[in-house]
Order: sequence, then C-alpha cells, then structure tokens
Amino acid sequence: MWTAPLALIGRNALGLVRYASGLSELSAKTAYWTFVAPFKGLGLKGRSAVHQAVLVGYTAVPIVFVISFFIGMVLAFQEPISWKSWVRRILSPPWLEYP
Repeated sequence: MWTAPLALIGRNALGLVRYASGLSELSAKTAYWTFVAPFKGLGLKGRSAVHQAVLVGYTAVPIVFVISFFIGMVLAFQEPISWKSWVRRILSPPWLEYP
C-alpha cells in the first residue's frame, strides 16, 4: 500500500540529487575553465577557437532565418490591431468620433 508512493518519492528525490550533482559539476568546470585554466596556459587555442566560432555561426544561419521568419509573421498578424486605432485617431477628422 505504501510502497508505490514511497517509490515515487524516492525516484524523484534521486532525480533531484542527480540534477543538483550535474549542475554543481557544470558550475565547477565553468569556474575552472574561466578563472584557473587561462593562468595555467590551458586556455583556448586561437586558431581552433576562431574556426569553431565561424563554424557555429555559419551553421546557425538556417535556424536564425526560420526564427526571424516566424517572428515576422507574428508581428504581421498583431500590427493591424494596433494600427487600426492609430489610423482612426490620426487620420480621421476631429468632428467624427469613433468609439
């Protein structure tokens, strides 16, 4: 009767411990490679870092295009709503009143 809820709690607790362990390991490695490794001469190599940056930038172009396209579509759908009230206020004669 109590085994199923306790097993669920135990699995979730172990998952949380694994997540926290991975997060602390990532934080420690980030701190090491940011603050300690450059002073030991273990930093980035110039040519390979530039090559990796160019490669990452070049391969990101298609997803940047897709994201920009969809953001443009969202803006195109939302703009007529705001433009309608602006056009009524600016372009209509003052003696006409719109609700």
